[in-house]
Amino acid sequence: MTYRKASHAVYDCRYHIVWITKYRRRCLAKPVQESVKKIIEWVCKELYITPIAIGMEEDHVHLYLSIPLVHPIPYVVNLLKWRSSHTIFRVEKFKSHLKQFYWWEKKSLWAVWYFCATVWIVDGETIKAYVEHQWKEDVEGTEIKL
Repeated sequence: MTYRKASHAVYDCRYHIVWITKYRRRCLAKPVQESVKKIIEWVCKELYITPIAIGMEEDHVHLYLSIPLVHPIPYVVNLLKWRSSHTIFRVEKFKSHLKQFYWWEKKSLWAVWYFCATVWIVDGETIKAYVEHQWKEDVEGTEIKL
């Protein structure tokens, strides 16, 4: 596990993020998935986000990301969704493919909502034991003299 450093913090903020296509349409063919993945990687690079894993099926996207503290999750998700949707609709071969599923003028590939959960390698019991152990070391350890 590698920690990231900011000016006044050391952190490891990992998130599992999922969003679906509008109306849960199964429109993400393999070439579209590959392009969406490249766009997501490109946006992540711009924002100094570390993509740990990116997975897709025909109707949804799964991301496992390490996001810096300076970026709020809604901002990151909305930017990823907006950039990927608008870029995909600009590619002519994808535009004709997606026209089968979405016929309106406003080009939006994704549904409004998303799922986000924090993820960490260590479980709650391990953290609890670590915190309790540190407390015992502080209390039972060397005495502070004034």
